[in-house]
This record gives sequence, structure tokens and C-alpha cells, in this order.
Amino acid sequence: MTAKTTVEHVCEHCHHFNVWPLSKKATFPCASCGRLYCQSTHAHVIDTGQMQEKFYNASTRAWERFPKQRSAAAPTALAPAPKAEATPPPQVNLPENLAPVLAQLEAQIGLRNVKQQVIELTQFCLIQQARARMGLTNASISNHLVFTGGPGTGKTTVARIIGEIYHRIGVTRLPRIVETDRAGLVAPYVGQTAIKTLERVTEALGGILFIDEAYSLLGQGNDYGKEAVDTLLKAMEDKRGDLCVIVAGYPDEMSRFIKSNPGLESRFNNHLHFDNYSAKELYDILKKLAADSQYKLEEGTTALLLSHFNEEIIKQGVRFSNGRFVRNLFEKMIKSQAIRLGRRTGDLDTSSLSAVTLEDARSALNKNGP
Repeated sequence: MTAKTTVEHVCEHCHHFNVWPLSKKATFPCASCGRLYCQSTHAHVIDTGQMQEKFYNASTRAWERFPKQRSAAAPTALAPAPKAEATPPPQVNLPENLAPVLAQLEAQIGLRNVKQQVIELTQFCLIQQARARMGLTNASISNHLVFTGGPGTGKTTVARIIGEIYHRIGVTRLPRIVETDRAGLVAPYVGQTAIKTLERVTEALGGILFIDEAYSLLGQGNDYGKEAVDTLLKAMEDKRGDLCVIVAGYPDEMSRFIKSNPGLESRFNNHLHFDNYSAKELYDILKKLAADSQYKLEEGTTALLLSHFNEEIIKQGVRFSNGRFVRNLFEKMIKSQAIRLGRRTGDLDTSSLSAVTLEDARSALNKNGP
């Protein structure tokens, strides 16, 4: 499991949900109202009774100044802030052209640790570029990535976002991402796998090659997958600086895959782990799918769906398909709605065509109810 690197806190004054870097005895402002809080321990946050005039807005990824009325002095009854140990968060300088891409990242449901790691990765790349402009030596760290996590946890979506970020900050020449898997790299006959793999590499040059379920390149009963890996590693060396590779798959399988070849271990040293979604996050994804398609879930469906998601998470364990499971369920629900409306007589209005009822949800889940 990934070590916890953030502390989460709901502001006692404006009720904004904050996520701060884990830093014992550091002081951070609420991203909405500027109230200063001190992390007295790794798990405890104390209201300092002070306000900060300038703050880092987590939504816009930029430093902003609070309106004057927000920076008014706090009531004198509150305890004073710690002195020597209070350290403001470092300023984050990100190019303005990243704003729409980062907004897209922020709009993804869940993925809190992944979002933070993507920002940190972006900052690292920018600092290395700044060092290069000043004639300083850069750390020998590759831009290739390993994504681990179950199916339907947003790995492909985040890979596309990183492809756009890499292009906008100059890591890659093109905003291109070529998505493939074993079938796209391994041929069924001797001598064809290297050719097929190089075709995918050539297609991805200047951008990103994303290989889903990369662990399947090994252990398939023949040596063609190993040939694909060897060809890929040689291409990564020959095309260094003009090719970024992201490999993705289940955590245990990907760990074995990376350790199976010293070349893989040396090139893939950035790992992002995608946790399974919680029942609440799955429900939020379902609501978003519905809203995007101009459907509305009736309030009575909430408890039923949350209970169902909890049951399936426990039942399926690490093989739970997360977002894919939700999408399949959503399609069943709107089919159930269509069947229900098809039995009605008379004209249908916008409200009835948009509403997904408890009956529709129960039908989709194959549950009987009153």
C-alpha cells in the first residue's frame, strides 16, 4: 500500500474540504476562507485563530489573494498561533496553459493520491527543465511510468491527461497517446513480434505509448511476449527523449513483470497506484454518468445502490471492475427505464423520460421489491 502523504480536514468555519501535505507541526490555510490550521501531530489539526491573506487555491492550482473581508482578525478568545514551527506551504508555479488539463484531472471522482502524484510529477519535470536552462546537471530519472490498480480505476483516463501535461510542459513533442495491449504488440508467428512492436513504437514517437495489462507480455506459453519486451526496451533506449512509455495492470502482476527484467526495473521507477473506488465514489460516478446523459436518479435509489456497491466490493475483492461495473449497471438501469416507460400509455414528458426510479434500479439489480 502507498504510504499516506496527506492530511484531510473540513474547515470549521466555511466547511471546505482541504487536503494538505502531511507535515508535522506545519501550518496551512483553508483553500476557501484562508483560516490557518496547524498540524500538531500527523492525525490532529488545530485552529490557530488566524487568517492568511494570500493562499494557494487547490481548484485553480494558483496563488490568490483573499477579499479584505475574509482576512479580518479572528476573535480574541481563540488561542494564538504557534510561532517558530509555523511554516507556510511552498508556492506552486505551474504554467497557465496547464489550467484546463489540471481542471480535467481535478474533475475525476476520487483518485486523491493519484492527483497529488501527478502534480508532484509535473513540478519535478518543470524544475528539471529550469535546472537545464541554468546549465545544472539533472537527476537521472526517467519519465516512464507504472500504473497499478484494478480495472476501471481511471488508469487510461489519467494516462491521457498526463500525455497532455507532458506535451504542454515540453516533455513530449506531441499530445499523442497510443493505447495498446499484448494483442497489439505480440504476433502469432516467429519473426513478426518485433515488427509489430516497432510499429506501435513508431506510431507513439513524440508522445506516449500506453500498454494496458502489460504483465500479460510474459508467461503466455511462448516466448513471443519476451521478444516484445526486448524490442520495446531497445526502442526506449534508441529513442530516448522522444518516447514515453506507461505500463499498467494489477499491482502484484505488475510487480512481478517489472522485476522480471533488469531493463524494466531501471527504466520504470515512477509508480502511481490507483485505489479501488469506495461505494460513495461509485455512486457519484453513476450520478455523473446519468447527468452526462441527461438522466436523473430519484432519491429513493441512493440507499439501494450504496448497499449494492458495498456488497459487490466485498464479494469481488481486488478483481472488482470499479468504473466498468458502474457503467454496465447504468446501461441496465436505463434499459429497465425504457421497458417501464414502454408499458405506459399516453405521451411522455421530459421529466418522465429523464427519471430513473427505484423500480428501474431494482429491475437492473434483479431484485424484487414492493
